[in-house]
Amino acid sequence: MRSLYDLFKFIFYIIFLINSILCYDPPQRVFHNSVIINDRLLIIAGVKNFTQSPELFYLDLLNSFDTSNVLWNLIHNGDLPIYTYGSTAIASLDNSTIFLIGGYIKSRITNDFDFSKQVYTFDYNTSIWTTPLITGDNVPIRQQMTGVIKNSGIIYLFGGFNTTNTTTKTGITYNEMNILDTSSFTWKNLSIIKNLPLPSSDYSASLLPNGIIVYVGGQERQEPNDTLTKMKSIKLFDTNKDEWSYMEATGDDVDPRWIFASVLTPDGRIIIFGGCTYDFTGVSPNLAVLDTTKNPYEWSIPSNSKVNLPPSIYGHTANLYYNYMIVTFGFNIDNKTYNSQVYLFDIRNNTWVTRFDPSTPISSPTSTSSPTPTSSPTPSRKPLLIGLGIGIDTTKNPYEWSIPSNSKVNLPPSIYGHTANLYYNYMIVTFGFNIDNKTYNSQVYLFDIRNNTWVTRFDPSTPISSPTSTSSPTPTSSPTPSRKPLLIGLGIGIGVVVLICIGIFIFYKRDKILRIDGTTSDTSHNDILRIAGTSGEVD
Repeated sequence: MRSLYDLFKFIFYIIFLINSILCYDPPQRVFHNSVIINDRLLIIAGVKNFTQSPELFYLDLLNSFDTSNVLWNLIHNGDLPIYTYGSTAIASLDNSTIFLIGGYIKSRITNDFDFSKQVYTFDYNTSIWTTPLITGDNVPIRQQMTGVIKNSGIIYLFGGFNTTNTTTKTGITYNEMNILDTSSFTWKNLSIIKNLPLPSSDYSASLLPNGIIVYVGGQERQEPNDTLTKMKSIKLFDTNKDEWSYMEATGDDVDPRWIFASVLTPDGRIIIFGGCTYDFTGVSPNLAVLDTTKNPYEWSIPSNSKVNLPPSIYGHTANLYYNYMIVTFGFNIDNKTYNSQVYLFDIRNNTWVTRFDPSTPISSPTSTSSPTPTSSPTPSRKPLLIGLGIGIDTTKNPYEWSIPSNSKVNLPPSIYGHTANLYYNYMIVTFGFNIDNKTYNSQVYLFDIRNNTWVTRFDPSTPISSPTSTSSPTPTSSPTPSRKPLLIGLGIGIGVVVLICIGIFIFYKRDKILRIDGTTSDTSHNDILRIAGTSGEVD
């Protein structure tokens, strides 16, 4: 029976090894970044007790889960080339690239601060980090800022802090607006003089559909000291005119705060959560809502949000995925520990919940002042395609027609009575009547919505492009159209099958393995499990 015992131990080790690979237990952290790409919530960088880890990992948002049992997944070969915290991370419009900008950057080799590179990019499809060559204006090193990306592919970065002494963490706070063109990789400093705000950092930034960036909270530099910004004092930057303006919000009182998180909902609400005072103590309320559809904007504290309220935390992140604001990591002010819990806030009824269910109906109310199209469970944010090669952009107010120049190449004949369906990257056109040659059409035509071109090959395995705004991350579909859940318990399943097979084998072959008197009939298999290069049995 010794060989059978060793076999069982071997199977157990295999199961443990497989599950340890599939189920990743990430280190706790603060001051990290998070973005949503292709139904995955990715966690980037961060720090805990001056210890940093470069691993890149994610939470699969296609599967339901309870907050008491969250299964993280490690992206193998996706490690960051540096250590960093206090940076900003932004997903590109086509969800193919993550831009990691600024922060307290350290070399992974020497563990010393190294600010020689300020921008790192991660190719989501190949899991490769690079340091792109960026030209243009000279942009100073900075930390503790938040960037947003516009539909034009321009990243806007306001203010931030530049540590000039990494030991005392003293330095300079800025009030300038810089932009990064993600198509040409060029920096530009917007030379704005009128209505410049005070130097600021640690705020929240939300880009509204009308092109206005709303800056809330954070720190302001008022010589000789830093102060926390009043939450009703709203900074507004018009990206269409490159102009600053200000608004005094109304409504409920909200404590000033920094190192907090926010999301922008489809109906124009900015939901803030957490943060702390300048002395790292708790703030009230923990959660508040700024309604940007009202003029002036209005703060409110939903009564439902006080039920099952999470502890006071700071240094966390928050992302919006359909109905849920997802809060990850941070530091728990109440018990002075690092937070590893995931918190879920249902934006439909302003309640904290413990169950994440992506199959529930999607609530995407629209603002009458700035119509936003609602979406299906797997939405595409490309303009609605009407006819062949003509598009109407419903993200603009008013809607805007355009004729993409690429769509004129390899243009199909004029047809009517046909149908068109969108499947991830492709608009598929079928049948109809050919006006040019007066015949019924049997040809299938394919229009690639990523680059507005007519193609002849359909490939469902190609990366899916669904641009979203970083101010309110909108989930898109994964690179492969399959919607089957990730098999986290694969190792357990394999082990069960193996054990059943062994049981059947023992039942039918027991007369060859074990005698009636309990002695083995064949001792030649007692050392079947050995480690290569050793003479001992597997422990």
